[in-house]
Amino acid sequence: MADSQSFKLYFADQIRRLRVPTEKCNWEEFRRLLETTYGGVDGLYHAEMSVIYVDADGDRITVNSQPEWEAMMQHLGHLATVCLELTDGRNAGHYYKDGPPAEIRGLYTERCHVPAATPTADAAPEASGAAPSSESTGRPQCPLEAALMEQVMPHMPMVRDLLQGMFSHGRILPEALPALLQESCKLQPVGRHAYDLHVNLNGMLDGVHQRAIALMGPDQPREKCEEARTYLRMITAVAPKNAVAHYNLACAEALCGAPEPAVVALRKSIELGYNNFAHMRSDEDLASLRDVLAFQALLDEFDPSQEEHEVKESAVPVPAAEEEKEPKQEQEQEVASELSAVEAQAILEYTTAYQQLVAMGFASPVVAELLVANKGSIENTLEALMESFE
Repeated sequence: MADSQSFKLYFADQIRRLRVPTEKCNWEEFRRLLETTYGGVDGLYHAEMSVIYVDADGDRITVNSQPEWEAMMQHLGHLATVCLELTDGRNAGHYYKDGPPAEIRGLYTERCHVPAATPTADAAPEASGAAPSSESTGRPQCPLEAALMEQVMPHMPMVRDLLQGMFSHGRILPEALPALLQESCKLQPVGRHAYDLHVNLNGMLDGVHQRAIALMGPDQPREKCEEARTYLRMITAVAPKNAVAHYNLACAEALCGAPEPAVVALRKSIELGYNNFAHMRSDEDLASLRDVLAFQALLDEFDPSQEEHEVKESAVPVPAAEEEKEPKQEQEQEVASELSAVEAQAILEYTTAYQQLVAMGFASPVVAELLVANKGSIENTLEALMESFE
């Protein structure tokens, strides 16, 4: 199997050849390559245009989706070079990229719907653009719980911005949804040049999260990491209790050279339950924080393994018995062994007691000394500690 596929493109009085790696030979990657090749946002090509090929019967076949792309490759993939023509799409003159931003129509659960605003008699959505909406029929209308409105409704413009940010022209293109959004976003035609876009919020956030992760990494260009950071800031604003999103935001901030916001996001992820401290210490995305005092202080504050390490270091080791220059009597050797066992047991008890004090928030050399002075009694140690504050 070839490791790449060659294409000859006919577009705007130009003929170009492109070679696409096999692993990227899919509809979405090919469209992205076309935008790059022909100038991106300011160029001639955009995602609403059509790709045309000629099949074995001489018919001109349009490609606008992954299934159509797969059908094309099944017919033409055996050729050394696949010839394609780029033309205006079926919405020419009414491209969504040139329309207004999406209008927020409302928010609903399986039971309830809350409109974004009171509709007027002529409020049918004929403007070019996609909009999150409730279903127009078959859904009971009732007020949403106050908590849901307070938490979600203020963030709906940000949800829209997240969706629009997934497209190069900053407009939702309903007929060019990225693969990551196709499971969570369902289209419903409204009029001739408009759609309602029903968005499953959790699914959409997962899709955008995956996109952000794909953009991140120490080897990625700075602008890619900044794009990922933008997505993750929006995700954490819409879903503020997502510990993993806060952790990945910390990574993005660190990759963008922003240590202070990175530590803030990392602290938030820990407070929400993220506790893979070994990964935090070794994660290359956080490499720029390893010499940052606030990062070290954060790990020292929350990492239990670090506390255990400190406890072990604070325990006084049993001095190794020096070799005797003269042989001892057997009875004396047995007594010495018994004493060593007693000492080891005492040290174990002191260490266990100190660990309990550390878990209670008392971790210092002073506490260790008080514990020894009070013969391992936690109660007496705490009393002595309180007296020292008086």
